[in-house]
Amino acid sequence: MTAWSDQNSRSWPATAYQNALPNGLAHGRLAVEGNDLVFHAGGVPPQRLPLDSIDLRYGGFNNQQVFLSHPRLPEWTFLCADPEFLKDDVIRTHPVHGKGAKRKHRASKKWPWPVKAMLFMTMLFVAGISALWIYRGAVSDYIASKIPVDVEKQLGEAVYQDVKSRSKEVTDPALVAQLKAVTDRLVPAVKDTRYEFKFHIIENDTINAFAVPGGHIVVHTALLKKAKRPEEIAGVLAHEISHITRRHSMRNMVSSLGTIVVIQAIFGDYSALAEGASNLLSQKYSRDFETEADATGWKYLVDAKIDPEGMIDFFQTLLDEEKKTGMDMSGAMELLSTHPATAGRMEALRELKKEVPVGTKFEPIVPVPVEAAPVPATAP
Repeated sequence: MTAWSDQNSRSWPATAYQNALPNGLAHGRLAVEGNDLVFHAGGVPPQRLPLDSIDLRYGGFNNQQVFLSHPRLPEWTFLCADPEFLKDDVIRTHPVHGKGAKRKHRASKKWPWPVKAMLFMTMLFVAGISALWIYRGAVSDYIASKIPVDVEKQLGEAVYQDVKSRSKEVTDPALVAQLKAVTDRLVPAVKDTRYEFKFHIIENDTINAFAVPGGHIVVHTALLKKAKRPEEIAGVLAHEISHITRRHSMRNMVSSLGTIVVIQAIFGDYSALAEGASNLLSQKYSRDFETEADATGWKYLVDAKIDPEGMIDFFQTLLDEEKKTGMDMSGAMELLSTHPATAGRMEALRELKKEVPVGTKFEPIVPVPVEAAPVPATAP
C-alpha cells in the first residue's frame, strides 16, 4: 500500500452520482485522506474510495474528465473535471494510475478538435483574404473577363451620353477628315472584333483623348490642332483603343467596387456595376494599365504600318507645350486615365522601338478629302 499521509490538504471540486441522492447527484470535493480519496458534500456522508483499488476512467469534453468508481460503492460514480487532479502527485506517481494520468495530462495540453477546427477555419479565412489582396489584380481581371461585352457596352453608352450632354460635339469637316485619315488606317489593325470603335470630337482646349468602355473614344479639338503630324494622333488613339480592348475600365471598376458587387457580378447581377458607372469619368488607370496600353497600342501601330514613334513624339509635343505655355501638361490627359509625359515612359517606348525588326517599312498617313469624311466620324 502506498502511504499518502501528508497529502490531506489537497482537494478538488467533484460531483457524486447516486440514485438515492436529491436529483441523483451531489456537488462537493474530492480529497486525499491517508490511502484513500474521500468525497465530501453537505448532507452526504463521506464516501471513501481506497486509492489502490479505485477504478479511473476518462471521458467528457476532450476525454479529459475523470470518472471514479470503487467495488465498495457499486452504485456510486464520482466525476472530477479539475485538470489539476491529474497533475497531482497522488495520481501522477501512483504505480497503477500514474501512467494513464501522465498521458491524459499531456493530451490536455493539446487543443481540442473543435478549437482546432475553428482555428483552421479562421486560418483559411485569413489566407483567403490575404490571397485576394495579393492576387486582387488577377482576381479582378478574371471577373472582369466574365462580364459580357454587351453589359460593358451598355455601361459605356450611358457614360458617353453623360459626356455628350455636358460637351459641345464638333462636326467641323476639316477636323473630322483629319481624324478619319488616322482611324481608317489604325482600326483595321485591331483584330478584336468585340467592339465597334466610334470616334467623337468635342470642343476642348486640353490636349486629350479618352476611351469609354465598350468602344466610344472622345478626342479633344486641342489634340487635333496641336499634333505636329498625324502619327502622333494615331499613337494617342492606339493607346486609347488598347484601354478598351484590354478592358481596363471594367477591371478598374471591379477592383474598386468591393467583394459583394464582385460576387453579384459572378452570378450575373450587374445592377451595382451600373450604379458604379457614374464614377468611370473620375477613374485613373494604374501605372501597369498605362504600360500595358502603351505596349498594346504600339503593336497596333506596327501592325497598321504606322510609324509607332508618333506615340513618343506625342509626349514630346506635350513637353514642348508645357515649356511654351508654362502650364503643367502632366494632367493634359486626365479623365478616364492619366498620361504623364515622363522621361521613364518615353524611355520604355524607345525600348519597344528597338524590338521593331530592322527594315520594317511604315507608310505615311494620307489625308482624307474633306468632302469624303462623314459626320460624325465613325470608324468601322
